[in-house]
Amino acid sequence: MYFYLLKLYFLFLQSNFFLLVSIFYTLYSILYILYSLLLLLASILFILYSNIFPLTSHN
Repeated sequence: MYFYLLKLYFLFLQSNFFLLVSIFYTLYSILYILYSLLLLLASILFILYSNIFPLTSHN
């Protein structure tokens, strides 16, 4: 009986652990996507800015 309860408890712990891992993984992937989009936006803005206002003056 005690062994059965212990097994059930470990199973519960394992399922919760996997749930936490999946939640953290999804959060991490969302943050990663947002970060990459931000980098893309920054590079596009930098390209536009350098085209409008050249850093090196062309004579």
